[in-house]
Amino acid sequence: MKRFFLAHLLVLGFAFVCSAGTRPLEEDQAVTIIIGPLVDDTGAALTALNVANIDCNLYKNNGTKVDVQLEASGTSNDCVHVEDGYYSLELTATETSTPGYLRITFQISGALLFHEDFTVLPSNTYDSDIAGTDKRQVDVQRFGGASTALSIAAGRKSTSRTFPAIKVPLTTQRSCSQPTSPPTIIRPPTSGM
Repeated sequence: MKRFFLAHLLVLGFAFVCSAGTRPLEEDQAVTIIIGPLVDDTGAALTALNVANIDCNLYKNNGTKVDVQLEASGTSNDCVHVEDGYYSLELTATETSTPGYLRITFQISGALLFHEDFTVLPSNTYDSDIAGTDKRQVDVQRFGGASTALSIAAGRKSTSRTFPAIKVPLTTQRSCSQPTSPPTIIRPPTSGM
């Protein structure tokens, strides 16, 4: 049960960190991403674009707009057709320097306006949640109602607790001499909703 709870907590945590419909990127890291498909107004994939003519803009979380000059090769923003209208695009560490939401737009004559959405995560968050190569950094701000300037032991509450008795239905109780078969679960009748 504990593993089930932790797995759901991790999934919910990732869903919170990475907005719906976005892909994660690591902050301050150069990366090559796949974008697309770029299509014309009939829905046909555009496979032979002159990438230097694509108007590409980045919109960062802090409201900054960055114009990106795409080239076929030899620059920090190489953009190359891969297959069926999908393109490989290099982003620099400067372009992924602002944590949070990042939108990249692409516009070229004869193609529909296209955009991709990303969530730029701090390195520790990316490494722990996405890459699995690190553990999440957690700092204690307050413990037991006291600031961290106090010792944690001084702020610790008593660990001796009593819990109310749990009443188990007779159909699930077993004695030591009974076989260890699973208990019979009696479910109430469902209403025809």
